[in-house]
Amino acid sequence: MGLTDREVFEQLAAGGRHLVAGFPGFTEAQRLAIPDILERRPTMIIARTASGKTEAVLAPLLTLLARERWQGKPSLLYVAPTRALVNDLHRRLESRLSAYVDVGRRTGEYREPDSQLLITTPESLDSMLARGWSDEGHRLAGVRAIVLDELHLLAESARGTQLQVLLARLDRVTGGAVLRVGLSATVPDPAGLACRFLGAEATVRVGIGSRSLEIDGCQGANAIPERGDGIDPLARRFLRSAAGPNGYKGLADRLIELRRELDGLKALVFVPSRARCDLLSGSLSEFLQGRVPVLVHAHHGSLDKSYREETERALSESDEAVAVATSTLEVGIDIGDVGLVVLDGPPGSVSSLLQRVGRGNRRSNKVFVVPVVRNDVEAVTLASLLRSAMDGELDPCPDTAHYSVAIQQVASILKQARGHPRRERVAELLSAAFGDRGAWIIDQLVEDSWLELSGDGGIRPSLDLADIMDTPMRLHGNIGGSGRVIPLVDSVTGEALAWVPRGALPSKIMVAGASYRQHDRGDEIELTNGVVGGSGKPVRYASRSAPAGRNALRHLARGLGFSDRALVLHQDQFVHFGGALFGRLLTLGGVGSGPLRCEDDPRRLLNIDVDVLAASDWETLESLCGFGPFQCELPAAIREEAVVRTVRAHRFAEWLECLERADGPSHEQAAILDEA
Repeated sequence: MGLTDREVFEQLAAGGRHLVAGFPGFTEAQRLAIPDILERRPTMIIARTASGKTEAVLAPLLTLLARERWQGKPSLLYVAPTRALVNDLHRRLESRLSAYVDVGRRTGEYREPDSQLLITTPESLDSMLARGWSDEGHRLAGVRAIVLDELHLLAESARGTQLQVLLARLDRVTGGAVLRVGLSATVPDPAGLACRFLGAEATVRVGIGSRSLEIDGCQGANAIPERGDGIDPLARRFLRSAAGPNGYKGLADRLIELRRELDGLKALVFVPSRARCDLLSGSLSEFLQGRVPVLVHAHHGSLDKSYREETERALSESDEAVAVATSTLEVGIDIGDVGLVVLDGPPGSVSSLLQRVGRGNRRSNKVFVVPVVRNDVEAVTLASLLRSAMDGELDPCPDTAHYSVAIQQVASILKQARGHPRRERVAELLSAAFGDRGAWIIDQLVEDSWLELSGDGGIRPSLDLADIMDTPMRLHGNIGGSGRVIPLVDSVTGEALAWVPRGALPSKIMVAGASYRQHDRGDEIELTNGVVGGSGKPVRYASRSAPAGRNALRHLARGLGFSDRALVLHQDQFVHFGGALFGRLLTLGGVGSGPLRCEDDPRRLLNIDVDVLAASDWETLESLCGFGPFQCELPAAIREEAVVRTVRAHRFAEWLECLERADGPSHEQAAILDEA
C-alpha cells in the first residue's frame, strides 16, 4: 500500500511544502511524481496544462536540495523551451520561494547572478556549458538535478537533438551526478520520450488527459453533430473570415456577444504566422475600439522583448484583454483565467491544437473554443483536428534525423574545451544523439575540412568552424532565422517594436496591430505616423512557408469524409493526401506528383527500393525534411544519410500498401479538392 498524501507531504522540506500548500490537496500529477523523485528516480510526468506539474517536480527537488545540502550555484537547472516561459516561471517562483532558495534566470535577454535554482533555455544552457570554465572550475559542476519542461515541444526538432547532447555534456562536467526529470503534454510514445532524454531506467507517470472542449456554435440544441458520411457537418458551424479590411468583422462581433454572455472578455487568438498576428491584432483593435473597453495585444517571436512582456503582463494582470499570438503563447505561461480560445485556421497537428486550447480556462475542466476559418479547406481540416483532440487521438510524430546539429555541437564542444579534445571523447558526446554514428560524423567533418586532427589524436577547428565559434547567435542555436535583422523603432518612444530581416519593405507597414510609415535609416527602420489598424501592408518575416505535411492532409481527407488512406480519382488525377515528402518520392519514382495528387496510380511503385530512390536524389528531398539551419553546411555524405534516415522507407512502403480506392468524390467534395 502506498503512502497517504499526508505522509508524502510530511516528507517534504519546508520549501517543498510551501510550494504545494496553495493546493487544496495533491493534484494527480503531484501524487504521481513526488514519491518517485524523492527516491531519486529519473521521472517523466505526462499531464495536461494547469495540473500542478511544476510544483510536482520542484517540491521534491527542493527537498533533495535541502536534505543533501546541495551547494552549487546553480545546483538545480530548470530548462524551458521559450524565453516567455522562462520569464513567467521566474516571476511566479521567485516571490514564492525567496525564503527558501535563490531563483534566477538565464536567457539571451537576461543574465542574472548565479542562483541555486536557475531557469533557462536550451540555447543558454549551451552557452553556459561552452563558456563555463574559470580558475575555480566549471560553473555548472555543482548541478545535481535538471528539469526539462514542455519536452514534447522540443523532442522532434533540431533543438531536441541539441538537448540530448547537452545532457551528456552536463553529465561529463558534473561527473554524472545529475538527476533528470521531464514534463510533457500527452505524446504518442511516453516511454520512448523518457528513454531518449532521461535514460533507459526512467519512470513514466501519466496523469489525467485533456479537458473537454465546448465549441462555439455547438451548444445546447446545436450540440456537436454526429459524424456521418461525406463532409464533416462540424465544419459548417465555424465562423468565416475573408480577405480585405472587413474580413474579421464577424469575429469581432462574436467576441462582443461572448463578452456579454461570459461577463467579460479575456481571450487568446492563435494565428498561423507572425504577419497574420500583426494584421489580425490591428483589425480586431479597429473593430472593438469604441465599442468595448478591451485592449488587443500582439505576441510573436519577432516582436521586441519589452513588447512581448507587456502582452504577457496584460494577460496575467488585466481582467479583460485580447491577445493575438503565434505559437509563442502555446506553452504553459500563467496568464490567468482566459475565458476562451480562438483558433484562426487549423494548427499543424492535434498536439499543437491541444496546446492552444489548453491555454483557456486553465482551472476548470472545460475549454471554450471559437474556430475561425477562411475557406472550406480550412474548415474540414479543423473539424477533423477537433474531433481527434476530443477523441484523444494524436498524430504520428515525425522522425527526423537532425544530423545538422552535429556542426553546431562540435563547435560548442570545442569552445568549451581547454586544449584540443580527443576525437573519441567528442564522438562519445555526439553518441548521446547519434548512437554509433558519432565517430563517423567526426571523420566526415575532418574529411570535409571542418575539423583538423592534431598529432596527439586531438581535434581542432578549421577557420570555417572557428567562425561559427566566434558568432554566438550561430554557436548556441538550432532555431534558424539567425541571419541579420534590424529593429523597427517607434519614432515617438525611441523603442524597438520588432526585429525584421534586412530587405525591401512597403512604404506603409503593419506591426503589432498598428500601421506606420517606415523610413530606412541604415542601421534601423524608423516608424512614424502610427495608427491603430489602418492600411499597412504585412511584414515578410520568413523567407518561405513550410511544405504541406502528411498530418495536415490526413485531416483534410478525414474532414472530407474519406479515410486518411483513401485514393480518390478526380479529374483524371489520383488524390492521395500523402504530403510533400511522399509526393516528391512519387515523382522520383516516375509518378509525377504534388503533396495532394499525382498523375498515375501511386501503387505501381509498391516494389520500388525507397532507400535507393532517396539516396539517388537526396538533394531534392532535403528541403522537405524539416532539418535545422546547419543542414546545408554538412558534408554531403552526412546530408545524404540524414535524408535517407528521415524518409524511413518502411513508412512510405506501408503507406503505399494501405492506399485504397475510394468512391466519389461528390460534387461538394470535388469543389473543396479543387480549392485545396
